[in-house]
Amino acid sequence: MAEVVERRCDLTKTTPMMEQYLEIKAEYEGFILLYRLGDFYECFYEDAIIASRELELTLTSRDCGEGKRAAMCGVPFHKADVHIGRLVERGYKVAICEQTEDPSQKKDKSLVKREVIRVITPGTVTDAQLLTEGKNNFLLSMCCGVGSVGLAFVDVSTGEVYATNVSGDSIIADIENELSVYQPSEAIINAPEEECAEVCRFMRERFGTLVAAGEKRLFGYDRAKTALREVFHSEADKLTEPELIMALGALVAYINETQKSDI
Repeated sequence: MAEVVERRCDLTKTTPMMEQYLEIKAEYEGFILLYRLGDFYECFYEDAIIASRELELTLTSRDCGEGKRAAMCGVPFHKADVHIGRLVERGYKVAICEQTEDPSQKKDKSLVKREVIRVITPGTVTDAQLLTEGKNNFLLSMCCGVGSVGLAFVDVSTGEVYATNVSGDSIIADIENELSVYQPSEAIINAPEEECAEVCRFMRERFGTLVAAGEKRLFGYDRAKTALREVFHSEADKLTEPELIMALGALVAYINETQKSDI
């Protein structure tokens, strides 16, 4: 009986389909990848273990090469939103991988092209059926500087944006007060977690926030200035604090990445 593999492993030879899956998955580490196969979205390896546990799905397996089988579970594509909602509710990020060409139009037997066409995270949900009616769903961007912290909150589903700069002797208490007002479901932070451990712990324990610290790549100053002018136009020029500019710019960058489209 073939060994069932629950974690991705290095195989000298994989099946063509599994090779495609692994290439796409490598670009979406930290996400549950739902990979379209016919009328189902399938999860493999570690993702399958998580999805089967969280969604109470039957765990099966599929040939992945060298006489081994990858752990697998799936959901019908027409019921995917319900399952995606449950995963996001539990703090997971989900990437939807679809077929991007028509199999009937192919002239050879090569694999149908697939790519991620949609990403859903706790702070970037826009589908009404995945949101709590009458309650905002805020994404936080926090930029830690020297003696100053920029905080920017956005509800992607409504377009509401709030931002403030915090400094002074009571900076931690002031940050926690702001967090208590907006109760973010997700947060991105430029500083590594060890430098903002108290705030990270506060968000996780109080609001169940999905926190990603050390996301420095999103917070470049020049990139932020350009992005803010494109979105807020002349209003962007009213911002003077670097931390606030970078916090808002990181929000724009993150939303563009996850929504796969311009704001």
